[in-house]
Amino acid sequence: MKTKLLTLLTFATLTAILAPGCAPPPPPTRAELNAADYGPALPFERCEADIRRHMGMALFYPAVAKFEIGKPYRAWFRDMVPVNPEDPRAGVVFYGWTFPVKVTEKLPNGTTKGYTLEREWKFFFHDTYLTAWLGRNGVWNRI
Repeated sequence: MKTKLLTLLTFATLTAILAPGCAPPPPPTRAELNAADYGPALPFERCEADIRRHMGMALFYPAVAKFEIGKPYRAWFRDMVPVNPEDPRAGVVFYGWTFPVKVTEKLPNGTTKGYTLEREWKFFFHDTYLTAWLGRNGVWNRI
């Protein structure tokens, strides 16, 4: 019993010491969000083409998928998992525009009988370029 208690106490102490170093940085403050340069509003047609091109790699049948692209809104994105750890953009906050997208596509077997797949995606544009996307797994992915 004494050994289990000592082990538990040691684990709790180490967790309390190490966990704060592993926490993600805080989001931008309201003042930072208000002062940020989000860039100009983006041309819808160009963004739609970029989104469709990117989605072509992720869908079962991209040619017949139905896209509902919502109104863009200002947003921020922080690259927390860079491909190259020495990348100077790691942890930097980017400001830009996010487009919510609802995609309805055929089932993997090619039919539309019964159920179709309807998924929500988000696409983040920074400096007029498609920079990241939020997919079905709920994790932002850098492009």
